[in-house]
Amino acid sequence: MLMEESKLLPNKYGFSLEDYSFLFKSQPTELTQELTVDDIRGTIPKDIVGSYFLNGPGLLQIDGDWFHPFDGHGFIRSLTFRGDGSCLYRSKFVKTEAYLEETTAGHGVYRGFGKLSGGWWRNFRAKIFKVPANTCVIDWADNLLCLHEGGWPYALDPKTLETRGQYHFQNTLAKNVPFLAHTRLDKENSRLLGCSVVPGRHTRIIVYEFCSDGSLYSKVEHFVTGFCYFHDFCFTKNFYIFISSYLRWKPLSLMKALIGLESLPKAVISDNFKDAELFMIPRPDSKLGLEPVVYSLNEPLFTIHLGNASEEDERIIIYSCSFKDFTIGNELGYYPCRPGYFNPLANGGGSPQFLLRIEIDRKKNQLNKKWVDHTACDFPEVHPYREGQKCKYLYACASAFDDLSFPFQVIVKYNLLQGTKETWQCDKATDFVGEAVFIPKREAQEEDIGYLIAAIYRPKLSRVDFAILDSKQISKGPICYIRSPQSFPYGFHGSFTENVVV
Repeated sequence: MLMEESKLLPNKYGFSLEDYSFLFKSQPTELTQELTVDDIRGTIPKDIVGSYFLNGPGLLQIDGDWFHPFDGHGFIRSLTFRGDGSCLYRSKFVKTEAYLEETTAGHGVYRGFGKLSGGWWRNFRAKIFKVPANTCVIDWADNLLCLHEGGWPYALDPKTLETRGQYHFQNTLAKNVPFLAHTRLDKENSRLLGCSVVPGRHTRIIVYEFCSDGSLYSKVEHFVTGFCYFHDFCFTKNFYIFISSYLRWKPLSLMKALIGLESLPKAVISDNFKDAELFMIPRPDSKLGLEPVVYSLNEPLFTIHLGNASEEDERIIIYSCSFKDFTIGNELGYYPCRPGYFNPLANGGGSPQFLLRIEIDRKKNQLNKKWVDHTACDFPEVHPYREGQKCKYLYACASAFDDLSFPFQVIVKYNLLQGTKETWQCDKATDFVGEAVFIPKREAQEEDIGYLIAAIYRPKLSRVDFAILDSKQISKGPICYIRSPQSFPYGFHGSFTENVVV
């Protein structure tokens, strides 16, 4: 079927639906393997010491049930670098409650974002909300935390990747209140910032700051009028920054979804009649006021990821990747009514996401915004130790085509001060790239001295490689390729830590 329908993709893209579907091919096998010189092309820099972790779905199919990628069971892939040129690869599933249920049953138990096979009665009886712990992964408080915005994080042993269980930050998180997938690091104060979002007619936001031992430092609550979506946030020295994406229900589709006739995302649409808003919520130690401030973005943008925010004199500067128009229900090209079928033309609908610069003049109480350029990009990231501070550089993944929001085939380095950019593109039109994670060089004084690491998906070789680039000059391409001993589905978000060396 996929080969026959490959003609649905314009020739200019250079890849077929079969190539694209490689990104969602399950990997059911866990693996630990020391890599050899035959697996490494180039030289691993000796000043990279620590572990890179990548989270994302590993299992998207059990028996005849295909899952939306957002519902695929969390699969941690890691590379450990010892500083001597050697490299250890490991992969393990996050043993969530949902993973144990579905793998034991041998079929899907949860509907999640899609639908199970077998008709409406089976879907009506199935559980709806799954917590696959498949989105982000961070090292904090001697745990490797695997996050998904549907519930609490799961904690893994960072050295063995064995699942320890759900993590509640020393009984801080309320039961049945989910924790956002994205967190932020306040390096200056050695605190992790996290958030719970409870949607409804009045969306509740709870922002936490945690100390390095996992204990609670502070907790702030705020209510937003309206039903809205938050996947990410950022912060400055004095504020937490959120950008709302307003939603509304389609009553008939909601009824169909509840009885199993339709997938749940089809019951929700972007509210194009309500402009997006930016919320500045004061941090507990804020010196710039104690009351939240709200600004309209003057158009109904849809924002998934934010890059960074900083305070510069009387101005606050925020960078986000935002859609002018977004259609819910076919994320990553998934079709709930066609098992195993993925088409990138369906992803997001409307226009692709572009990098947006927002400037708030606190003195004039005024917001101005402009598109940095019209490169379709996402996964924005700055130096991990400079979150919440003024940054010169921002890194992102981008489509090779301005009319296609996904898949990504380009890594972009934006110079935010000069308004320029540097890029590297995959060698082949059929290759795809995952999120680029910044690895800082120890004791480096300049912001862009370090490395970028990203997974490169190669459908024609049925293989995944990891590429390491010099972040100072990414246009020169990878200084090293590391061949993964197993292929795996597209990963979502990763991180690097110096704390884990096995």
